[in-house]
Amino acid sequence: MAVLTAAKKAKLNKMNRCARENGLGDLLSPCVIAAGTFTTAGGDANESITVTDCASGDIAIVTVKTNGATPRTVTTASAGSGAIAVVMSGDPSTDHVLQYVVLRSV
Repeated sequence: MAVLTAAKKAKLNKMNRCARENGLGDLLSPCVIAAGTFTTAGGDANESITVTDCASGDIAIVTVKTNGATPRTVTTASAGSGAIAVVMSGDPSTDHVLQYVVLRSV
């Protein structure tokens, strides 16, 4: 999934405002702003996933898609400016594949 463009975000915001005005509540909040996969760099339990449009205050959800030779789990994941900081249960080496989704209220 690609990053949400400004034009698409404007349309979603308009739809959400219209839903609120008509008593339907927030239909589109939070909205997916980025999603993808990331192969771990290894060498440390800490990994950083570059997500250009990511900001602190966003919600980052990260899971292990493919375990490497030494299975690890995601301990924490937090969104920051331009990246998701991930802490794993140990050094994941270079053969784990993580999948991520970043959500933001629109």
